Amino acid sequence: MDFFDQFSNGVSLKDKTWLGVGGDAKYYIDIYDAAIIPSLLEFCSKNNIQVFVLGEGSNIVVSDSGFDGLVIKFRTKDVVVVSESDTDVVVHADAGLIWDQFVSICVGSGWWGVENMSLIPGTVGASPVQNVGAYGQDCSGVIHSVDVIDRNTFEYLTISNVDCQFGFRSSIFNADRVGKYIITGVKFKLSKIPKPNLARPEIRKKIEKIAPSSECLQSTIRDVVIEFRASGKSLPNEKHIGSAGTFFRTTVVDVSTLIFTFFKSLMGLGLKPALVTLMFAIRYRDSNGYRIPSRRLIDACKLGRTHVNAVSLYGSNSAVLVTDKCKAPSSEDVVRMIKIIRMGVYCKTGFKVPVEPTLIGFADEELHDIFS
Repeated sequence: MDFFDQFSNGVSLKDKTWLGVGGDAKYYIDIYDAAIIPSLLEFCSKNNIQVFVLGEGSNIVVSDSGFDGLVIKFRTKDVVVVSESDTDVVVHADAGLIWDQFVSICVGSGWWGVENMSLIPGTVGASPVQNVGAYGQDCSGVIHSVDVIDRNTFEYLTISNVDCQFGFRSSIFNADRVGKYIITGVKFKLSKIPKPNLARPEIRKKIEKIAPSSECLQSTIRDVVIEFRASGKSLPNEKHIGSAGTFFRTTVVDVSTLIFTFFKSLMGLGLKPALVTLMFAIRYRDSNGYRIPSRRLIDACKLGRTHVNAVSLYGSNSAVLVTDKCKAPSSEDVVRMIKIIRMGVYCKTGFKVPVEPTLIGFADEELHDIFS
């Protein structure tokens, strides 16, 4: 099948991303039926066309040069009950469904397990990649399996929860098998029995004020989470300010990296910042390792007020990079900011601050220069 007549040419990606930067996609197609994906991938393979799947555009940085390939946008949005019992339900959600719409459907149906993840940006198809989570819940606790298409063999596969190898903001999809699959849908196993998760103190205290009785409504939790996320405290809520959520993310390291970072921070920043980082890492350690918070290191290195033209760090959360869309931000400015922050933190702490968004359309040489 020849797909060229179905492609749109020269589609701007700038307005399809939350940061509001980037050039054009050489080719673009909306997908309303995932069944055509194998044929489409085979066509692109034969014609040496790169393929990128665009979600909500909330977690990517597109090069000013654009993307010299095909951008696929899933428009599939169905949620179907696969099986259910008296205690739980397994539902299949299409990759193109906006994540918060899925959460809203779950809350409206009385399916517990995702209400604390309300208002997280992105699509259902993106949720397994970074094992998205918030306020005590993450996707690894509710994902039953992930439906994918292998980019090389064009075969449909189903990957179980265990085989996804979920960790803190990680999975096989952003680690050892990055770029290998296209996610077409996700199955979730949710509880029909109320299971409120009030592990986070700010949520628990707010709930207790609103609903002091022992009964905690799912909709109340969702409302409280939305209120926190939309408050403008951790993330911008002004339309002209673009962001990609947490840009410089907290990451999990082994004990040797933690010790190295502690002693390097001790020499570069002093005793208090080094101890704060160490105590945080120990307090929030898990089976995967120790968490080092990029935000704390950025602040300790006094980089929170750094700006490059229309790009800066968010005032109340320095792990968030923001753009002023009224001032024509560019990916070049974003790249310069990445270099400044990473080098500034590395020189004083020896820690390489990880960047959460995916960089699209950049040449290998550019990426090496950014992250070397």
